[in-house]
Amino acid sequence: YLITDTFEKITLYENKAKKASAVENEDGTFTVTMEVEAKKVYSDSLGNQMDAELNDWLEIGILGETLVNNDMEEIPIYLEKVLITDSLTTFIIQVNQKPIKAGIDPMHKFVDRDSEDNLVRVVITHISDSNETIIENISKEN
Repeated sequence: YLITDTFEKITLYENKAKKASAVENEDGTFTVTMEVEAKKVYSDSLGNQMDAELNDWLEIGILGETLVNNDMEEIPIYLEKVLITDSLTTFIIQVNQKPIKAGIDPMHKFVDRDSEDNLVRVVITHISDSNETIIENISKEN
């Protein structure tokens, strides 16, 4: 399918991260749950589009932050190619670093109508010693 979709047809994707949350585990790791949406369409030379079967290997990812030249920069802390066959898919992933954003096709490898919605901020839930739940929602701009 990759040769056909890349060279023989005009293939567009509508990938979108719907939501992402994480729980900080006692060992310092984070369990991230993310929901992503994917759609594939073929377009002809006139711009007419028709839905295409979604059975594609797409990348999902989680971004964290690291200090570079006295500035915090987003870096991939988890990337994996996964077979996407449904329009809506949920993934649960454990990472060793605090997640900032999560989503589908985070490196923008596929032609997407709106690649700005591929990642969403991760809402982090901390479990305190008194078993109270503390929610951290990072409110920085994307």
